[in-house]
Amino acid sequence: MNKVHLFYILLFITLINNAQIVNIPDANFKNALLNHNPVIDTNNDNQIQVSEALATTFMQVSYKSINNLDGIQSFSNLEELRCSGNNLATLDLGFNTQLTLLYCSNNQITSLNTTLNTNLNTLNCSLNQISNLDTSQNLSLVYLVCGSNLITNLSIAHLTLLEQIAIDNNQITDFDISNNTNLILIYLDNNPYLTYINLKNGNNSNIYVDLGHNGISIINCNNLERICVDDTQSTFVTNLNTIFNLSCTYTEYCSLTPALNNEINGNVKFDTNNNGCDNTDISTPNLMLITDNGSERFATFTQTNGDFNLFTNEGDFTTNITTNLPNYWSTTPSTLTNTFTGYNHVFTGDFCITANQTINDVSISVFPINAARPGFETSYKLILKNEGTTQLSGTVVLDFDATLLNFSTASTSTASQTANSLTFNYTDLNPFQTNAIIVNFNVSANANLDDVLNFNTTINPINGDNTPENNTYILNQNIVNSYDPNDIHILEGPRIKFENVNQYVHYLIRFQNIGNADAINVVVKNELDPYLDWTTLQLMYTSHNTRVNIHNENDVEFIFENINLPGSMDNEESSHGYIAYKIKLKNNIAIGDIIPNQAKIFFDYNEAINTNITSTTITDNTNSINSNILNKIRIQPNPTNGLININAKDIQIVSLKIYSNLGQLILSKSGNSLNSINLEKLTKGIYILKLEDVKGNSIAKKIVLE
Repeated sequence: MNKVHLFYILLFITLINNAQIVNIPDANFKNALLNHNPVIDTNNDNQIQVSEALATTFMQVSYKSINNLDGIQSFSNLEELRCSGNNLATLDLGFNTQLTLLYCSNNQITSLNTTLNTNLNTLNCSLNQISNLDTSQNLSLVYLVCGSNLITNLSIAHLTLLEQIAIDNNQITDFDISNNTNLILIYLDNNPYLTYINLKNGNNSNIYVDLGHNGISIINCNNLERICVDDTQSTFVTNLNTIFNLSCTYTEYCSLTPALNNEINGNVKFDTNNNGCDNTDISTPNLMLITDNGSERFATFTQTNGDFNLFTNEGDFTTNITTNLPNYWSTTPSTLTNTFTGYNHVFTGDFCITANQTINDVSISVFPINAARPGFETSYKLILKNEGTTQLSGTVVLDFDATLLNFSTASTSTASQTANSLTFNYTDLNPFQTNAIIVNFNVSANANLDDVLNFNTTINPINGDNTPENNTYILNQNIVNSYDPNDIHILEGPRIKFENVNQYVHYLIRFQNIGNADAINVVVKNELDPYLDWTTLQLMYTSHNTRVNIHNENDVEFIFENINLPGSMDNEESSHGYIAYKIKLKNNIAIGDIIPNQAKIFFDYNEAINTNITSTTITDNTNSINSNILNKIRIQPNPTNGLININAKDIQIVSLKIYSNLGQLILSKSGNSLNSINLEKLTKGIYILKLEDVKGNSIAKKIVLE
């Protein structure tokens, strides 16, 4: 072999060897690799071959004064990289697609690229100078620590597996974990610009609250204004307030659907010509649908166009139209069945209703739209509903007290009129259809406080009507001098005779936006008393289109989405809204039982406005204390810290009972001339005080214990 051939052979071998060596320009990085444990330089040639890089799955090069990691690209099988405590300014791991763990904290990183690291489940990039962290492709992340950076916005909705996150000491203004149902550790400390947190993820009950960073921590976030949670009345919220001394507003209604949900939706129509439902048939509004998975039941009402949306959890569900639908109707199908495994699924099914009998049945009810005050106008809404199977026409007659009221205008022209009576015609009222007539009166300036306005309303025809008892409705309304625009009333008044407990009771909830800006959404939350049978609830009328959610049998939500309710300063007349519904009492009700009711009204993200508590007592006589005697009874002080005094003047109180706002008996006291009771051992809240005199007359009053 001549010298020329030998030269080229040696040159070829050298070129091959050089091609297999990884170029690592940072001396400290290369030195860390050469001295790595476990060994990376397996042939001890003080170089890192490509083959050695490919064989490496773990790299620990923390605190080695490294300025850059050029050469890391060759470690394409790397699964764990620990490079904290160096001088790195940028870090691009686009070639390290097998990476599952990355610790790069305590550097000077301004740019971190992990968009190709789809297997990454642990990332700690804290103590850097990162202002934008892109985790959009890191869908496997379970553990994310990015505290002490310059981050102003971080979206983690796509990180559904995430269990722990630390984003303390940053510059975020809002933070949203509503889609992160597995999160149990959340560190948000020292974010001075943070104003809003959305914690509504359906998992608040599993998030621990303490100062030891074992759950959620919100320390030194002094500009925090609002937090959205699963339940504003939960222990979770109480602990947040107590431990972190927060003074922000809590709401459940940053979103108008449950945090974890599946959806059953569809449409209900009335088959007018018995040939199957199609788009030409009549939509059926305000019809209750119930779905059941064996352990929980959810309910809603059809909307104006017959659509319904039921939000549920997991399980095997059976959905049907309420059992209160009279037997002269048939539904096809009788039930819908489906199975949900996991969340964010949708099942769609429709119902078609047909008549199997010819039934004539119309009903009438009336409720006050606003309070009646001397010298002011007051308005009433007459609700006409076709409860039968045939189209009907007829008249509505409204009798009123002409000594206290002067008729002004009506939304429908009167067919006839006398001094104390108005008659209206209605025509072609279809099955399931509801019509309303608004009637306006002027209240006499000479009317007195607690004068009673009596209304008697009748809808005809009565002859041949299937249930003539609902063709008449009597309303008695007290005159007041002032009123709260957000209130609730039982239209039957403070007492119901026991002989009438099988009839519907009627509730009216009114609300008003008294702000200076439109309320985009309004939610009215109404927890029904255990004596009220939720399955009998019927919507009479609402001021605006609403969606109803019923859960846990007694939790009712009326959701006015995109209501855009004007503020009273801009448009007082249009700033009001209302809900009218009727419901039956359960058959276990007894004489002396008290049925309280209260609503909570949420305007957008604001805290709830609590209405008054309206209550009614079941009585076996009509000798209840009249309003003049009521005015003689004084409960002082109210609110109270414990002791309350009862000044009943010439009324001899012989029985005194304290009920919770759910109607549960808490305390009972009897004797001659009772004049005080001490509540200091009870927890703070709202209670109902029931007094009974020596003649058996009774009265219930609200007590606030502070």
